[in-house]
Amino acid sequence: MNKLFSELQSNQRLRWGCWLILGILWFYGTLLLRDGAQAYVDQYGGTLKQYSRLTALAGQKQWLERGEAAKLLKVQMEGRLWQAGTPGLAQATFQDWMSQTLTQAGTTRPALTVTIFDEKSADVPGQNAKEGAGEPVLADLWKITARAEFDFSPPSFYKLMVQLGSNERRVVIESLTIRKEPAPRADIVMVAYFQKGKGQAGATTGIPLNNPLNNPIAPPPGIKAPF
Repeated sequence: MNKLFSELQSNQRLRWGCWLILGILWFYGTLLLRDGAQAYVDQYGGTLKQYSRLTALAGQKQWLERGEAAKLLKVQMEGRLWQAGTPGLAQATFQDWMSQTLTQAGTTRPALTVTIFDEKSADVPGQNAKEGAGEPVLADLWKITARAEFDFSPPSFYKLMVQLGSNERRVVIESLTIRKEPAPRADIVMVAYFQKGKGQAGATTGIPLNNPLNNPIAPPPGIKAPF
């Protein structure tokens, strides 16, 4: 250290070099502090603007109106769900309704398979995968899948489509296939969602089970035929 101080005292160029280095470091630190302060100012300004926008939005009454409209839409959507108190009643209700609907339409040689899924069975890989068991199901719903096969005849087929499309409670047609060989045969897979714990079938839905024309179902999204 003594040698360094001696060199500084005796060498003017060395002293100027040290002062120059210190000046550069001081100037660089000042720039960093200024940039940091400006970043905080910009962040504060952006936060203040966002708060002002949120305050203005919170004061608008249209959000309350939208909330009421959303509640009304929720009630309407829930009103389109089927109702049942137990899984067995849900499955029996939909199976009885489908059987009578097929009979009313005049289908011949109908074969009907009805399966129920909930949020537990939907998580089991490979379980009834053909009917879509791997799809997620809400915890408060039962998913009832019905697969109906019958001889294809245009009059009975179109009558069935009219019955399916003229009701209110929602049933989704997942697939519809018409095979020509060896004999004309229709294969349709439908899904109905039942709200859990909403009373007994028939009474809670307001749908007499002996009158399939009063049973609601959504219109089919499309038809697939190989010919």
